[in-house]
Amino acid sequence: MEIRTQSTRIPQAAAEHHPLLPGAAIAVLSLLLAVGLDAMGTLNFFDQWLANQLSSGKVFPQILPAWVVWITTCSFAFGVSYALLHIMLMWQRWLVWITALGLALGWAPVLTLADYFPRVGPLVVVTFWSGICALVYTARHEKVITPHPSKPTP
Repeated sequence: MEIRTQSTRIPQAAAEHHPLLPGAAIAVLSLLLAVGLDAMGTLNFFDQWLANQLSSGKVFPQILPAWVVWITTCSFAFGVSYALLHIMLMWQRWLVWITALGLALGWAPVLTLADYFPRVGPLVVVTFWSGICALVYTARHEKVITPHPSKPTP
C-alpha cells in the first residue's frame, strides 16, 4: 500500500525573491576568503607588485590604517553582492560588477599619488569574488517580479 502525502513545498515561480540571505552569505564568504589570503600573506605580494608598478620602487612614507582597508572591503563585499542580486538584467549586472572592479583597482593610483602604500588586495579579492558568486547565483535562480502595489496590473 502506497501512501501519498500532499507536498507543502512552494513552487519556485510562486515564491517571492528575498536576496537578503544569499547576499549576506556571498559577502561573508568573500570576506573570509580575503581574510584567509591576507593571513597567508598572498595579498602582500599583490600589493607590493602593484606598488612597484605604480611608483617604480618608491618608498611610501604613509600606510593606511588597517581598519580603513577592512571597512572599505566590507562595504564593497556587501554592496556588490546586494547590488548584483537586485539588478534585473544580466548585462546590467556585468556592467555594475566591472565598474566596481574598476573602482577597487582605481583606488591604488589615488593612494599612490597621496603617498600612501596602495593596500588594495583585500578590496580587489572581495569585489571579484562577490561579483562572481552573485552572477552565478542570479544565473541559476529566477527572480520573480512582483507588481508594485500602487500600479494597477493589466
